[in-house]
Amino acid sequence: MAKELLEDFLVNASFVRWIRRESDAEERRYWDAWLQKDFGRKHIVEEAEAVLAACRQEERDMPNIQIELAKLETALDKVVYQSKVLQLKSSRRHFLIRKRFLAVAILIVGVCLSSFVFYQYWSNQHLNDAATADITYSQEYRTGFGEKVTFRLSDNSRIVLNANSYIRFSTDKDGKFDTKEVWLEGEAYFDITNHSGMNERTFTVYTTDGSVSVLGTRFAVKTFEGESRAVLEEGEILVELPAESTGAALDDKRRVILKPGDKAMFSAGYKKITISQVNPRVYTSWNEDIWVFDDTPVSEIAVRIKDTFGIEVIINQKYKERRITGSVGISDINVLKEALSAILKTSVWQQDQVLYIGLDD
Repeated sequence: MAKELLEDFLVNASFVRWIRRESDAEERRYWDAWLQKDFGRKHIVEEAEAVLAACRQEERDMPNIQIELAKLETALDKVVYQSKVLQLKSSRRHFLIRKRFLAVAILIVGVCLSSFVFYQYWSNQHLNDAATADITYSQEYRTGFGEKVTFRLSDNSRIVLNANSYIRFSTDKDGKFDTKEVWLEGEAYFDITNHSGMNERTFTVYTTDGSVSVLGTRFAVKTFEGESRAVLEEGEILVELPAESTGAALDDKRRVILKPGDKAMFSAGYKKITISQVNPRVYTSWNEDIWVFDDTPVSEIAVRIKDTFGIEVIINQKYKERRITGSVGISDINVLKEALSAILKTSVWQQDQVLYIGLDD
């Protein structure tokens, strides 16, 4: 795929209208979908916004060439009138014509050169400012296996990034997390403070499959290969698939409002959102260093172990569909192994990066 350059987008009239919030509904859907397909494009959007905002500042005063020429003519006439150098009229006239022509040429070149130099400095300054802002304020984090990171936003909202996951968002100039949107790969838990009145704002989580938008609530989002999952613990969230490039209007099947206890599986590839009722604690308790099980099969627990700790799990066939209800601590893999062994009443042991369950039976 060819590298996408800011310059290419700035000459695209449709893109510029979208950045300036002047696009129609069809254009907006197209560019929103373009952004959601690859959240790495956010830096292009931020740089474009900075450049176009700078271009909307007051026009700089540029010299009026006609006025400057008139001033030059007057000045030259005065100099010539006062000159005491004696020359033949024909020579003098020829000299003045050449002198005026040369002066006009120098003035035009000077004005053009000054304008070019000023424009270059001004453009580069704003581009540098935009790049600096992006580097300074845009933050991204990736966790390793067995690692969990908690972020606090300036309004005391909380984001917990689970193991083997990636998140990207912005900070304010003081380094505080102050953002309205994040881009996620992997799994994260969100506890978003609700703002009312003039301070009301929508918080949005983007994945490659769509977006989850809220005003204030607690929920978890996880991405898989080919689909994403959102589980609502408290409040209300809007799950929305990205608009198609054709600009087709969104229907009821492509945007759904979730209530507490709803689980949404959504995929941009299949263009659908599937809703089911679940115990949200099964999907959100990990942010408290525990796993809650509610009739959960051991085979599903094995997938969680692999995603969280990067460990392959081999299970005796008779335990794969065994279902567990309860909770175990996950702050340490050894604690988890002991808990599973006690619950299943079988051996659970590890060799290198492989965990064996019930293989000694």
